[in-house]
Amino acid sequence: MFINDIKNSKIGLLKLDHQEAILYQRSNEFTQNPEKKHKHSDDWKAVGKIKNNAGGKSKNDEHRFFKKIIKEISDFDFLLIAAHGKGSANEGENLEAYINKHYKNLGKKIMGHIATHNHRTENELLTEADTFLNFRW
Repeated sequence: MFINDIKNSKIGLLKLDHQEAILYQRSNEFTQNPEKKHKHSDDWKAVGKIKNNAGGKSKNDEHRFFKKIIKEISDFDFLLIAAHGKGSANEGENLEAYINKHYKNLGKKIMGHIATHNHRTENELLTEADTFLNFRW
């Protein structure tokens, strides 16, 4: 996938764990000022934070959290999911499985996953998202 393929699309990055989800939107501006050091955080804007207020670990609590997330991400054209953990402990994989089961059309918008191990900074995460999307300057 290249810039021209998604230039006028609404691109999102969802960073989530069991407590909250943070939603970023990628700017459609793909130009760079050569006189200014480029920061990937300039290209992404945090557009929402979704708290998991359920507090429980039951499937019903998880599904309520996922439904709140789905409401926020449904108008994106493409979505990356950033999460940590393996198997059933990875909230991103759990969300994608839930979406693919209950919201198949939304599942087609998920482009992939980014691992958030090693406590990445926000700028490191956004840089990785741009690299994944093949925005390399």
